[in-house]
Amino acid sequence: MTVTQDTLLARENIKEVIYTYCFGVDREQWDRVRGCFTLDATHDHGTFEGDTDTFIGFAADILKQMDGTMHTIGNVLITFDAGSVKSEATFVAYHRLRGGSEGPLPAPEHDKDWIVAGRYCDDWTLDDGRWKIKHRQAIHDWTRMEDANEKLI
Repeated sequence: MTVTQDTLLARENIKEVIYTYCFGVDREQWDRVRGCFTLDATHDHGTFEGDTDTFIGFAADILKQMDGTMHTIGNVLITFDAGSVKSEATFVAYHRLRGGSEGPLPAPEHDKDWIVAGRYCDDWTLDDGRWKIKHRQAIHDWTRMEDANEKLI
């Protein structure tokens, strides 16, 4: 495949959207998250399937049980093939689950660190000149939950 200036620019724009999604989730800036997806985008996150607004409600409810989160992105592979654009980005997401918290997750007795590693597999489209996610499949490759270390702050 010949790499063009347009392809390089598209790759950078797509990576920026992936990073913006993580930034928005970690700061619970749901308008920022919503802006990463087309209006008709669909989501498959294993235990959740639906549209963007319903996904945001699902995620917001879960994050109410957290003292904080940090999503990090690793390898990002973007492919352009016969008019379709796809990406796969690895992630590790760190969550501090608050002991005794009420919500959709089982409430632990004590604070827990919940680490989830996986991949965001996205289908992309140009939407009014901006790259946006049309479909996201989040695959959890492994998770770990352990007692949280004492807070240092």
